[in-house]
Amino acid sequence: MMRNRFRIANLVLAVAIVVAWILPIEPAEAHPLTSEQRARLKKFLPRTFPKLQNREHVHVVALGDSVTLGLSPIPEENGNSLTAYSGVFLDRLAKEFFYPGSVRLLNPPNGQPEKLEEHLGQELWFENLSKGGWCMFDSIQRLSTSAFLHNPDLLIVNFGINDAYQHVSHYRYRQALQLVIDTCKANRTDIIVMSPTLVNLGEGEIQWGITRPYASVAKEVCEENGVLFVDIGQQLSRWGGAQSPGTEPQLAMEVVSDRLHQIVNHDAIIDRPDPLHLTRKAHEFAGLAAFDLLMNGPTPSDYSVTATAEFINDQQIKVQLSLRNQSRLEKQGTIGALALGNLLIPEDSSVAFVLGAGKNKQIEFIYNRPVVGTYPDGSPQHRPWLINDSEIRLSYILTDDEQTEILEPANVKLAPLTTSWPRRFLTDMTPGAGKLRIEWTFESGSTKTVAGKYRIGLGDIIGNPTSFTLPPLGKKNFFANFDFLPGADVARLQRTLFVEVEIDGVKFRFDREVEAVRDLVLGQTVALSPAARYGIGKSIDATATLLPGRSGMTFRADADANALFMIVDLENLTLVDLGDEPAVTVEVTLDARSQDRVRKFGFAAPIRVKFPARDGPGKTDNMNLGTFGSGYNKRLDPIGIPSVLKTQSGGNRRIEIRIPREYLFLHEWQLGSADSIFGLNVNVFLSSRDPQTGRGIRTLEGRYVLTYPTINYNGQHIAGIYHHDAQALQTLRLSRNPVNTWSVRIY
Repeated sequence: MMRNRFRIANLVLAVAIVVAWILPIEPAEAHPLTSEQRARLKKFLPRTFPKLQNREHVHVVALGDSVTLGLSPIPEENGNSLTAYSGVFLDRLAKEFFYPGSVRLLNPPNGQPEKLEEHLGQELWFENLSKGGWCMFDSIQRLSTSAFLHNPDLLIVNFGINDAYQHVSHYRYRQALQLVIDTCKANRTDIIVMSPTLVNLGEGEIQWGITRPYASVAKEVCEENGVLFVDIGQQLSRWGGAQSPGTEPQLAMEVVSDRLHQIVNHDAIIDRPDPLHLTRKAHEFAGLAAFDLLMNGPTPSDYSVTATAEFINDQQIKVQLSLRNQSRLEKQGTIGALALGNLLIPEDSSVAFVLGAGKNKQIEFIYNRPVVGTYPDGSPQHRPWLINDSEIRLSYILTDDEQTEILEPANVKLAPLTTSWPRRFLTDMTPGAGKLRIEWTFESGSTKTVAGKYRIGLGDIIGNPTSFTLPPLGKKNFFANFDFLPGADVARLQRTLFVEVEIDGVKFRFDREVEAVRDLVLGQTVALSPAARYGIGKSIDATATLLPGRSGMTFRADADANALFMIVDLENLTLVDLGDEPAVTVEVTLDARSQDRVRKFGFAAPIRVKFPARDGPGKTDNMNLGTFGSGYNKRLDPIGIPSVLKTQSGGNRRIEIRIPREYLFLHEWQLGSADSIFGLNVNVFLSSRDPQTGRGIRTLEGRYVLTYPTINYNGQHIAGIYHHDAQALQTLRLSRNPVNTWSVRIY
C-alpha cells in the first residue's frame, strides 16, 4: 500500500512537470496592472513589455556618466551599478514582473558584485556602459561599437551634468540625443531618457540649477519623438521638503538648499564634500521614483508657470513670470529663481506668494549677464549668448507647506530678438577666391513688429549700421561678406565675431568667436599655439614657423604606405624632471572615418602618449572603442602605437609617434591625393611641479595646440566646441603638394 502511494505521488509530480513544460506560463506581476499602466508600457516599452509579461530574457544597457555608473566617494559603494538609481529601477521592475533572480550586472568592475543577492530564477541582464566625465555627445561613441552588440531590449540614457560643466551647446546636446533615439528606433530597442540629477555647483544664491537647461532640452526632444522622459532632477527636488506658511523667502530657500544637500552629503568624508555624486539613499529614492514615473507618469502639479523675457539692456534681462494656483485651495509659499547655467544670474532670487484657488500672481525677476571682459570702447563684455537655441530655458524652485518642486515655463522666447548661426562649420575655404560669408538669423521673441538697426563685426572690420524689421515672432536670415586674406605665413587665426543690435535706443550684442585654420599636407611644418592665448576678445595670427631664438613647439605629419607619423619639436623648452611621472603628454585626435563622413557630425577621441623627461619610449594609454571616429568597433592594442622622445644635435627635444595604417581600417588611404583627408588635432601638455605636493600638474600655460575652438576667461574654459566633436578638427591631406584651403568655425 505504501509503495502504491509513492507511485501515485511520483506520477502526480511527473504529470505536473510535463504540464508545466507544455502549458504557457501565466504572466505574473507584483500587483495587477491597471489599463492605464498597460497602455503606458505598450507605448513606451513596445519590445520589452511583452517579454516582461512572459518573464523572458531581457537585456538592458545604460549609457551615462559617473552618477549613472554609481561612482561614490565611499570606497565600498564606489562603482556599484546595482545600487545606483538605474540598478534600483531595474530591481523594482524585476520585482513587479516576478523575476525572482532580480538583476544580474554583466562585466562588473573589479571588486563589485554581479548580483546583490544570489536568488535563483529568471533575471534581468544589466550592462552599464556609462563612463565618468562623459557628455551626451560621447554616447555617439557607443552607438556603433558596444551599445547594440548584444541586441538590447531597452536602453537607458542619462547625460547632462558634464555637458553643463563643459559648456556643451544645447544644440549639440539635442543633436546627439536625437541620434541616440534614431539609432534605438532603427534597432527596435526601447529607450528611456532620464534627466541629469541635481548638483550643487551652479551660480547664484540657489546653486542647484546648472543641469536644468539640459533636462529641458531632453524633455523637448523626447516629446517630439514619443519617447519616455523621466525627470530625475524634479524627483530629487522633493528632498527640499515643506515650509511653514509665512517663512521669510530667503530663509525658505536657504532651508531648501540645505535639505537638498542631503542627496550628496556623504557622511564618511564630510571633510571632503562631494557636490555631485548621489548618496546611496538618494540613488534608491531616484530609482524608485523612476519606476513610479514609468508605471504611472508624473503627478500633476498644483501650479503652472508661463513667462516672457526681454532685454533691458546689454547687461540685464527681465523675466515676467505668471504663477498660477491650479488647485481648489489657497496656496502660499516661496518661489526662487535658479541661474541659467553660468549665463544668467538672478538678482533677487526668491519671492513669497499667497494665491487663492485658481488665481495668478505676476512676479518679476531680473537676471544679470556675468562680465568676462571689456570691449575696446571700455564697455563690459559678457559671456557669449546661447548658440543656436532660440529658447531661454528658465527654472524655478517652489516650496510650500506640502513639498518642494521645480517649475519650468515652456517656449520662452527672448524679446526683442535672439540670433542663431546656421553655417558654423565651413571647409575648403580659399583666400582670395571669394569672400568669407557669415550667415545668421534674427528670431523675434516679441508679439509686435520689431524694427531697428544692426551692425556686424569680425575682428577690426565693422560694418555700417543697417536697418531691419522682423514680423511678430518671426525669423529673417541675413549675411555679410568679409575679405578673407590671411598672410602667406599664417597657419591659424582667431577673431571675435559680433552682431550689435539697436532697438528703441537700447543696444545689445551677440558675441561669438571665429577660428580659421589652414589645411595641412604631409611634411608641412607648423607652429603650435599656446592655449592661453585663446581668450575672449583676443585676436590670434599664428605663424607657421617659430621666429629664431623663440621658445615653442612645431608640428608636422608624415606618412608612408604603412603608417602615419606625428612629429613634435620642442624648441628652447626645458622639461621638468618628475622622475617616472609624465613630463610631457601628447594627445593626437584623428578622425579616420570614410571620406564621405570626415569633417561631418561625429565623435573622435584622442590617443594619449606620455613621456618622462628623459630620452626613451613613451607609453600610450589604453584606447576606447571609436577612438578614430564613429564606427571603429575593434579594440586596438596601445602597444601598436610606438613613440619616442629624443634629444636632437642642437639640444632641442623631438617626439615621434607612429600610428599604423591597419588601425585606420575605415579610411580609404589614398596616399598622394589631396582629396584623401583626415580630421586632426594635436595637444601637447608640459607638466609643471606642484609647489605643495611636488607632483606634476598640467596648466593652461603649459598647453600647446594645433587647433583650439575654445573661449577662455581667467584661465577657465567658458565656451567652445566640445573636444570630442569631429567638426572641431583641422584637415590633414594625404598629399605633399601645398594647398591654400582653410576650415572656419564659428563658436
